[in-house]
Amino acid sequence: LKDMSAPLIVHFHGSSETAADYRAPEIAQKYRDMQVHLLVVDYRGYGWSNGEPSLATFMSDAEPLAEKLPELLIQHGLAWPPLGGLIL
Repeated sequence: LKDMSAPLIVHFHGSSETAADYRAPEIAQKYRDMQVHLLVVDYRGYGWSNGEPSLATFMSDAEPLAEKLPELLIQHGLAWPPLGGLIL
C-alpha cells in the first residue's frame, strides 16, 4: 500500500502474539482491506525481543521507536508526519 493519505497504525501486539504473526495471509489481508499502513512492534519479552515484559519496560521500549519512526517512514517512501494520521 503506497496510498499517502492512508493512516498509519503502530500496534504493540498482545501477549500471545509476535509481530511476525501479522504476516500470515489471513491477518495481513484484513489490514490491506482496511487501507492502512501497519507497523506491528515486538516489545521486551515477546517475539524476537528478550527480557521481561512490564509496563515500565513497555514505555521505555516505545521511546526509541518514536524517535526512529520519522526516519523509518521516509526510508519506506511514506510521509512524515503521516498524511492520513497516526494511530497508536
